[in-house]
Amino acid sequence: MAKKKLKKRPLKQSKKSRPQIPVTLIRVLAILLIVFVTSIGYWFIFDEKIDLNGDNTAYYLLGESIHSGEGYASIWNINQSSHSHYPVGYPMLIALFMFISESMVFIKIMNFVFFLAMLALLFRFTEKLFSNMAIAFWAVLLVALNGHLLRFSTIMMSEIPFLFFSLVVLYALTQLDFTKNPFKQKGIYILIFSLAFAYHIRTIGIAMIFGAGVYLIYRRQWKYLVVTFGGTLLLMLPWAIRNTRLGSSSYINQLLMINPYRSELGNAGFFDLVERVFNNLFRYISLEIPNASMPFLQTVISNGNIYGWITGILFMGLVVFGLYRMQKYRTLILAYLFGIFSILLLWPDVWFGIRFIIPVLPLLVILAVYALFELGKIYQSRFPWSRNIVIMIILGSLFLMAGALKFEKAKANNPYPPAYKNYFRIAKWMKTNTEKNAIVCCRKGSIFNIFSERLTTKYKYTKDSDEIINQLDRYQVDFVVVEQLGYGSTPRYLVPAIQKKLTEISTSDTSKKSGYLFIKI
Repeated sequence: MAKKKLKKRPLKQSKKSRPQIPVTLIRVLAILLIVFVTSIGYWFIFDEKIDLNGDNTAYYLLGESIHSGEGYASIWNINQSSHSHYPVGYPMLIALFMFISESMVFIKIMNFVFFLAMLALLFRFTEKLFSNMAIAFWAVLLVALNGHLLRFSTIMMSEIPFLFFSLVVLYALTQLDFTKNPFKQKGIYILIFSLAFAYHIRTIGIAMIFGAGVYLIYRRQWKYLVVTFGGTLLLMLPWAIRNTRLGSSSYINQLLMINPYRSELGNAGFFDLVERVFNNLFRYISLEIPNASMPFLQTVISNGNIYGWITGILFMGLVVFGLYRMQKYRTLILAYLFGIFSILLLWPDVWFGIRFIIPVLPLLVILAVYALFELGKIYQSRFPWSRNIVIMIILGSLFLMAGALKFEKAKANNPYPPAYKNYFRIAKWMKTNTEKNAIVCCRKGSIFNIFSERLTTKYKYTKDSDEIINQLDRYQVDFVVVEQLGYGSTPRYLVPAIQKKLTEISTSDTSKKSGYLFIKI
C-alpha cells in the first residue's frame, strides 16, 4: 500500500519571529502625538495680549536694544544706561528672533517652539532615566497639558527657554562616556555651552552648575569636573566682569533685604532668613506645588487650606518615593532639585507664585508618574489590577488637565482690568499729545514705554518725600502718573511726596510752576 504524501503545513510564526515595529518609529510617533496634542492646547489658550507682569516688556525692549545695536541698555529709562538687573540670555534670543520679525506674537510663538523642543527632549530624558517608553509617554503628556506651562509658553518670559537649556544640561550629562577623553566628545561642549547659557537666561541656573558638579564628584570624574567647570566659568567671565564694573548685582541686594519693595525695613538678619525659609517651605508644599502640578485643583486649593496640604504632601511623597526607586542618575536629579529649592527657600517671601517652580515642575511630574508605576509594580502580585488603577489615575489626570485649560482660555479672552485700561489709555494719549522727549515718572516703566514711546523713570522707594521730589526735579520729569494698579509702593511713597509738593505749591507764589503735571488715574 502506497504511503500517502503528507502535506507540509506552514509553520506558525512565533511571537519573537513576527515582524515588530521599530522602537525608533514608536518613539517618533509618540513624540509627534505629544506635539499634536500640545499644539491644540496652545492655540486653544493663546493670548496675544501683553502680559501684565511687566518683566516681559522689559525683556522685549532689552532684546530690541541689542537688535538695534544699542547694546544691553534700559532704552525705556531716562538714563538709558547699561542694564544689569535681568540676565542677558533671553533678550539675546529675542534679538535673534527679531531678525525674522519684531512682532510680539512671533516671539510668543518662538517661546512655544522652545516648549515643544523641551517636551521632545524630556521624553528622551525620561526614557533614559527609567528605561521605559510608556512611563515617558504618559509623564510627558501630563507635562504637555499642564495649563501653567502652556500659559508660560505664550508669554515673552524666560522660564520656557530656561527649561529647555536646563534639560539639555541634564541630558548631556547622561550621554557622557567617561571612558573617553572629554575633549574628544561633542557632548562636553554642548554641556558647557548649555550650563553657561542657562545661567545667563536665569540666575537660578547656578543650581545647574551645582548639580552638575555634585554629579561629577559623585562619579569621581575629576578630569570632566575640571573641564566642565573651567569651560563654564570661562564663558561666564566676560559678563561677570561687565556687571562688576556696573556695580553689585541687584538680585543679590534684593535677596538680602527683608522686603525689596520696602527698603526702609533694611536687610534681613539670621532669624529673618530662618523665618523666610519656613514661610516659603510651607507655602510651596501647601499651595504652589499642588496648584502647579494639578491645575484642575486651583479653584479648590487656597493658601493654607487642608486640601492644599493633603494634595501637596501626597504629591511630594510620590516625588520622594520616585527618587528613592530610581536606579540611575539619582544623584544628578537630587543635586539639581536641592540646588533649586535651596535658592527658592531663601528667596524673599514677598515674591511668590507658580512662576518660581516652573524650572523644576516637569521633573517633579515625571518623578511622581514613575512613583505611581513603581507602586503598581510592587502591589501587582497581591492586587493584579493595581497597574490598571495606575493607568486610570493617569488618564483621569489627563482628562482633568485638559478640562483645566478653560482657566487659561478665560485669561486669554478676558480684557485688561479697568485700572490697566486707564493706564494704557494715558500712555497712548501721551504718545499722540506730548513731545517725543517728554519724561514720565510711573510704575512699570517698560510696559508704559511700549504704549507711549516716552522715556520713563520710577520713583524711589523711600519715605523721604524730599528725596523723591529732588529725584523728579533732577531728571526733569514732565509727567507723574499716579496709577491704581494695586501696588503698595505708590500710596506708600509717591502719593505722600506729591501731596507735600502740592501743599508747597499752594502756599508759595502762584506764578511759580511745579515743573511737572500730576496725572491720577
